Amino acid sequence: MLTACQTAAEVGEAVVRMCGDEPRLDKELIVKAKFIEILVPFLVGFKQDKGKGIDNLRVSINNALAAHRRNRANRS
Repeated sequence: MLTACQTAAEVGEAVVRMCGDEPRLDKELIVKAKFIEILVPFLVGFKQDKGKGIDNLRVSINNALAAHRRNRANRS
């Protein structure tokens, strides 16, 4: 899933999906630098290295988490 991501936003969405599928992942873990550093080698689909920074990926993951929460709240 990560290798197909071409943008940081796509990475954020993929990580949030992974968090929902994998019980050992939680919202606190997926935004930690150590976890994000592990993801970077799998981001081979990026067209350029720009956007692969830890801070940029953290922002994208947080944005995807917020969108996921909004979507769940709207469904309720």
